[in-house]
Amino acid sequence: MSSEDVVRSVTSKLVYKIDLKDEEFYKAVNSVFTVDMPDAVIASFLTALTTAGITKRELKIIRKVLRQESVSVFADTSTPIIDNCGTGGDMINTFNISTASAIVTASAECSVAKHGNRSASGLCGSADFFERIGFNLDSSVDDVVNCLRKTGLSFFYAPKFHPALRRVSSIRKQMGFKTVLNFVGPLCNPCTDITGQVIGVSDIGLLGPLSAVMFDSEVDHIILVHSDDGLDELSNTSESTIIDVKKSGCREYRFSPKSVNIQLATPRDIQATSMDDSVKYTMQVIYGVAGSAKEDIVILNSSLALMVGDKVDTIKEGIEMARSAVRSGAAKAKIRELIDLCGNRDKLEHLEKIYDLTD
Repeated sequence: MSSEDVVRSVTSKLVYKIDLKDEEFYKAVNSVFTVDMPDAVIASFLTALTTAGITKRELKIIRKVLRQESVSVFADTSTPIIDNCGTGGDMINTFNISTASAIVTASAECSVAKHGNRSASGLCGSADFFERIGFNLDSSVDDVVNCLRKTGLSFFYAPKFHPALRRVSSIRKQMGFKTVLNFVGPLCNPCTDITGQVIGVSDIGLLGPLSAVMFDSEVDHIILVHSDDGLDELSNTSESTIIDVKKSGCREYRFSPKSVNIQLATPRDIQATSMDDSVKYTMQVIYGVAGSAKEDIVILNSSLALMVGDKVDTIKEGIEMARSAVRSGAAKAKIRELIDLCGNRDKLEHLEKIYDLTD
């Protein structure tokens, strides 16, 4: 049976809910990422897999294949390295909350290997944001890692580190809805010495399978979060469910912004209507001039990142540290440091002028 026939067969079994053996599912996934075949075959497989509902077993196999095919690096920094990345697909069109949180967290002396891609279904992905502010997405792997070592922050552009994803990226874009790759992408940071990770989940049904997969992973401390408003972030517009995963076990609990004196906002307060708006609002938070609602949601998510980075023990402590990093100008300095080392400062300064963010 050819690789294409294997994928077709597995797709059919997914559609008709026929049990799959691990080896045949592994072979199908491996073929999707490594063998040239019609776009329609790949799109049908991703659609069937997403519609059928993702299990822990399937997530583990897909993660295994992607990591086998990835460009892995060992950063060997002097501080613990963390990542924060959401599954996307919440369709709420917020500004780049996790990206802003990554920069704020790094400015609080917690190394961040931010892993991400262009938007598949939203307004502005993390790669879109970093490109707009002057980061060079074509930077070599060595330059990206060197940037992490020197500044405590770098951006790991998924297509550069996951060649297998290039084959399906255009297909995903044409599909226009979140697929299994939205869910598994955040589990595959190419930096092998990541010790902590925050994963935002837009589908509450995936909290269990994702937490189970990460419990078995090499990452020491993972926090998964889903907000009642549907965000793949810790929200300030509703309560959220948090699963704290450590090697010693998992703890699930509910969180309310009110418990840490964060005022409830509305979804409209954190939304953007265009890529330009998203970039603008994200920069305003980092530069300390955003409205309270936008700053609050970034600070909340930064607090989780600081927790998995072992900088703080509680969300409240993380809020204080993250807020201080923004108010002191450390976050603004960090974004400039990043672009100076791995990008084009002229692009950043141009946006600073447009958005009235100059000193």
